[in-house]
Amino acid sequence: HEDAISSNVYKLDFSKNGKSLILKILFSKLKFSREFFYLNKLKNIFPVPKIENFFEPTIENKGAILIEYIDGSILKASELSDDLSYQMGQVLAKLHSIPVDFVEDFSKTDPKNIDLKKKVVDYLNESLLECKGYVEDSLLEKCERFVLKELEFIKSLAGPCIVHRDFRPGNVIFKNNSFKAVIDFENAMISYAEEDFGSMQALVWNKYPNTKQSFLKGYSTIKTVPDLDNVMPILTVVKALGAIGFTIVRKTYKNKHKLIFKNNIDLLNNFFK
Repeated sequence: HEDAISSNVYKLDFSKNGKSLILKILFSKLKFSREFFYLNKLKNIFPVPKIENFFEPTIENKGAILIEYIDGSILKASELSDDLSYQMGQVLAKLHSIPVDFVEDFSKTDPKNIDLKKKVVDYLNESLLECKGYVEDSLLEKCERFVLKELEFIKSLAGPCIVHRDFRPGNVIFKNNSFKAVIDFENAMISYAEEDFGSMQALVWNKYPNTKQSFLKGYSTIKTVPDLDNVMPILTVVKALGAIGFTIVRKTYKNKHKLIFKNNIDLLNNFFK
């Protein structure tokens, strides 16, 4: 799967019966746990592919899941029309509206006790640690100061709710201009809704701003759009750091993902000019 940048994803075609399945080999045991948990949790209440079989993580491997193949197209951001953007907004609102009256197997955290602002700080600290030694200390210090200072002015965040954390056209399947399913739940967790808007901003709206209005309009038909004005600058910094850390952890910042590494460092440098 060309659009997969974390775990390895393959489409398996069986000549005997003409059936197709998706094999996802997870990057880590945690990603296996998240994918497995949320595909099971959402299977009867939200359109996701069903699990056909799975291979639990062992000492030798990180685990794999055999998943239903859903016929349709995975779009690029450049292909988003107003109608498709509108549908994506509605889909995200439906995901955020699902009650979180459960405890995640992999986190053991009770949603009633989640500190959403601490979620931001925890992700910031994780990314800063990943980037240490690969990104200039002065830039990392600017990021840390900015996020912590601006977070003080945020009264509350929207949630807790199920957050996909990589919501983008490449993880939504359409067929004949109609929504079919959301895929790739290896990063999902109970968190704050703004995080998914941050993904859309970083991966879609920064380059194709005309798609934002339709997306928000679609979201608002089901759920109130969070106050994004004050949170989005914070998410811009946090998401950029996370993307840089992603390439460093995978040791791909000099080759396969060097553009992700470079573009996000450039983004942060320009942000603080």
